[in-house]
Amino acid sequence: MRARRGASSFEMLAVVTLVALGSVAAMHTLRDSVVRSVDAVRAAIESLSALNPGAFERGQVPATPASASATPSERAPDTPASRGEEGLGTGGKVLVGLAGAATGVAVGIGVTAGTAYVASLACGPAAPVCAGAVTLGLLGYAGYELYNGGFAQLRGAFGRVFSTQRASVADAFTVGATLGGIAYGAGASFGRGAALQRGLVARAARAGLEQRDAIARRLATAQAARAGTASQRIPGSGDAEHAIDELPRPGASDDLAALTRDPDAHTLARHGGSVTDEQLQYRARTGVAPDGSTLAGGKIPPISSAFNSDADAVRALAVARAEVQRKLATMPAGTTVVRIDPVDTGSVIGRGFRRIGSSNPNNHALLGPLQRLDNLTRVQGTFRYNPTTGTWDPITMFPAP
Repeated sequence: MRARRGASSFEMLAVVTLVALGSVAAMHTLRDSVVRSVDAVRAAIESLSALNPGAFERGQVPATPASASATPSERAPDTPASRGEEGLGTGGKVLVGLAGAATGVAVGIGVTAGTAYVASLACGPAAPVCAGAVTLGLLGYAGYELYNGGFAQLRGAFGRVFSTQRASVADAFTVGATLGGIAYGAGASFGRGAALQRGLVARAARAGLEQRDAIARRLATAQAARAGTASQRIPGSGDAEHAIDELPRPGASDDLAALTRDPDAHTLARHGGSVTDEQLQYRARTGVAPDGSTLAGGKIPPISSAFNSDADAVRALAVARAEVQRKLATMPAGTTVVRIDPVDTGSVIGRGFRRIGSSNPNNHALLGPLQRLDNLTRVQGTFRYNPTTGTWDPITMFPAP
């Protein structure tokens, strides 16, 4: 999926509105919860008093103030139900407003990154469509809340905060969160802020796609292991293609044999567990592989790598074959050779060295330490279909950065 160039003003409006109304709803709910808690405590005290009438006289239970015994609707307008409704002076308004502003910015960032990540994870290449649907949903929710009292609450909160009246914590927090959301939306739409916003969306979308791919690979590998047998595509001719039942899944020894089964196979000879670091360094400088071979023209490969053990190569083979099957879905019938790009195996499988300079074989005279690559977890390779075994066997397969 191509990452979105930036959040549109349409999306920013949704974020700002959601931040504002979410703050109103959250603080309103918090205030009501505190009021209900106070009422519950008062009711419990009154119940204890009814069971033990002398408790108040002996001082065991403090008397309940008259204002607390009234229901929320019966309280005088200036009687605080909780700390959340106590009046704040100018200093209190500023402090609580700053806390609300920080929350508004954090929610704006979270909504933007979360939308990009979840849309990419859930929808893959169709992520922009999913993100647009989420944005429309947020706008619809915001409009509903505004129509059903949200606008009146915002107007009242702003009126109390930006005046000589004493405002509640809920008022100051709501105003701060609203202004923080607006500041985030404006900052993310222009100049340097827009560039940062594009980077945030791109990183979140890329993370979502990577996680989607990782989940797909794990599911494919797990499904193959559980099933024991699977259906594989068999190369045909022209537009014809069909499937046959694969032979029972080979055991570890058979998988090891598959690494050398193809006539041109050289996975173990050049990248197997017996290859030493000295052999890898020699190839990274001269282009000569551990088995004495070289690439066309004697070119030096970008990376000289090997599996930490043959067992690591066997484990990587299962993941690589699953990737071959996934890639076949986009290839024409009759395909007999498939090359896969680096795919993550979920564990460390090898190490390697990066060449110095270009692929020119004459640059082996260059001195200096090679860059060592440890903890490689991805595998890359080229596979050919084996009609005898009904499997895709590697021509070459090696750890990749």
